[in-house]
Amino acid sequence: MKKISIIVPFHNGLSYIDDCLKSIMEQNLESDSYEVLCMGDAPEEGIVSYIEKYEQAGMPVRYIQWFENRGVGYARNRGVELAEGEYIYFLDCDDYMKAGCLKKLLECAENNNVSLVRGEIVETDDNNDLGDYTENEIIKCDKKGSDAQLTALFETEITILNMLIKKQVIVDGNIEFSDGIYYFSDIDYVMQLLGKVDEYYLASDAVLIKRKTDEGSRLHAISKADCDTADKMMKDFMYVYKKSMAEKNISPKRKNILSGIFCENVIKILKSGIKLDNKTAYEMSVYLRDAVKNVPNRYPLVEKEALLFFAGRKYKTAEKMIHFEGGYLKGIMRNIAKKLVIALYRVMYLFLQPRKKVVVFSSALGRSYAGNPKAIYEKMVEMGLDKTHKCIWFYDSKLHDIPGRHKQVRFKSLKYLFYMSIAGIWIFDARQPVFIRKSNRTTYLQTWHGTPLKKLGLDMNSVYMSGEDDIKKYHESFRKNAATWDMLIAQNDFSAETFRRAFDFKGTMLNIGYPRNDKLFADNSQDSVKLIKEKLGLPADKKIMLYAPTWRDDNIAGAGIYHFSCGIDIDMMKKEFGEDYVLVLKYHYLVKDNTDWSEYGDFVYVSDESVDIADLYLVSDILITDYSSVMFDYSLLDRPMYFYCHDIKKYKNVLRGFYFDFEQTAPGPISVTMEQLISDIKNEEHKNYSDRYTEFKEKYNPWDDGQASLKVIKTLFEER
Repeated sequence: MKKISIIVPFHNGLSYIDDCLKSIMEQNLESDSYEVLCMGDAPEEGIVSYIEKYEQAGMPVRYIQWFENRGVGYARNRGVELAEGEYIYFLDCDDYMKAGCLKKLLECAENNNVSLVRGEIVETDDNNDLGDYTENEIIKCDKKGSDAQLTALFETEITILNMLIKKQVIVDGNIEFSDGIYYFSDIDYVMQLLGKVDEYYLASDAVLIKRKTDEGSRLHAISKADCDTADKMMKDFMYVYKKSMAEKNISPKRKNILSGIFCENVIKILKSGIKLDNKTAYEMSVYLRDAVKNVPNRYPLVEKEALLFFAGRKYKTAEKMIHFEGGYLKGIMRNIAKKLVIALYRVMYLFLQPRKKVVVFSSALGRSYAGNPKAIYEKMVEMGLDKTHKCIWFYDSKLHDIPGRHKQVRFKSLKYLFYMSIAGIWIFDARQPVFIRKSNRTTYLQTWHGTPLKKLGLDMNSVYMSGEDDIKKYHESFRKNAATWDMLIAQNDFSAETFRRAFDFKGTMLNIGYPRNDKLFADNSQDSVKLIKEKLGLPADKKIMLYAPTWRDDNIAGAGIYHFSCGIDIDMMKKEFGEDYVLVLKYHYLVKDNTDWSEYGDFVYVSDESVDIADLYLVSDILITDYSSVMFDYSLLDRPMYFYCHDIKKYKNVLRGFYFDFEQTAPGPISVTMEQLISDIKNEEHKNYSDRYTEFKEKYNPWDDGQASLKVIKTLFEER
């Protein structure tokens, strides 16, 4: 029996088929181990000459042709029926594989005894330009994929490409591409497939090169289509959408992705001005409201309202709202209002004088009451300075629970601008808006928010962040912002040196450690931990496993916000540790997600930016993180740390880059698979890192002594 049947549907694309077949030959498979089924769906003339060329070169290829255009789904179904291989691989005739792709997929499937393996897909233009793509960005084929990991690959387009699938799964599951569906047929097929397999792997070093075409993905093609074609596309989409959502045991993550693609399709239709058939539009409206509920925080308010108007069959209103969001009347009014507010602020800045005893604070741009600003303020309260100074805290969307004598003001409001103009001291842990000006009479203490592992500011060679795409502009903006800082806190010599360079900082460096860590000295006792657990609603009879990953620059959810990068398999963690532990998920302050974790019952507790992470450090028995700076603070507690870094090569080589050899420095074991992580925790592998842990603390925590807040206050207030 042959190992692999490669099914290549062919309709148009004569200019690309040579690259496709050549890449199959370059896989260097034994001729008796595979077959190529070239399925001619009303093909162009000339295809036979290419088939004969490769047949003569030794390729085991069969050519099956019919003269009525039945669509790619029909061609693939026929290919599966005729296939003699143990595994099926679908390859489009205008794409091609990098050498070794199929061997790596097959090796991963057989070594791990799985029925489904997905490889990497990299897009290129017709000139074969892969951009910055290099082999170093590829993650080795040893990472078991959770549902979240695999489906995250389908955020914009669900595709069957670069999957090696055991044929028996297809046959036993009666999985077929829907007949007569020309567009979006992969959605239905992939969702059926994911429902039939228990586990699957991601072999990211097995690479398919997907050629960009004028049409692009189905999602983007809608906006370029004529009305009749767009209507047919949406009819096909609704068919596969309803069928996929009806799949038994479909996960919340898959529902989220399907709903997101649905909403994106509707937005494309509205922005393009395409007029759908009334029946098509009506059918879409029936299901759209539930789709919007599945992705509540994905769209700006105007787009969300437009989707809901479409769901209410008010199509013209929905189209007008989308156009407003696209830069028409609403955009103009917003820009005018913004300019007027900034102009008013500039007037206040010119005529209002800073007052020495007005102090403004914010943590995470008003999103939390935590970190270094909180620690400094609470030390002020302890010393009675809140009674002699006017303390202003900025909040983003909801008021914080803050002790002492203070006033809370909404971030970016007129009152915010007023107090920024009159405050004699600013205490922040993140950069403020670029239009803000600082008087020479105001002292700006930038506390920052952690010792850096990831490259920062001027040290970054590329930028993937929300709202940023030009590294030179990003550097200039960062330099100008940092020039307003008078004082900057560092946790160690390494940070002080890095901050000087990466921020082009020329002010006073306070080499004192982090005020937020004073709590780790003061409250590290059984009685304090018990009280914190009660406050956070955590069970007293279970150990705490804290999972605190950093954010991913390219996992964008909106302007300045990001999705939660939950790389771990929660089901596996609950199965292995549910009896003894609870898992606390700590979101980074830039993360805004509304994921429903209720299916995990009392095993998962979610902690957003409103919770002081120092409290979580104190109650946790072990920490699981990745490249987050939480490792530096947590090491003060001498408790176990585990590093789950499933995407380490991409993160290191593409998104950020590291300042030091993380893999040789991390004070605990690094895992790239869930099996390895679970094994490391169960076997207490952290004990083998005790010497490295000690060296890590000596280098990165030499100044933390529980008195940093007091040192800041003496510098800011007693010397003024």
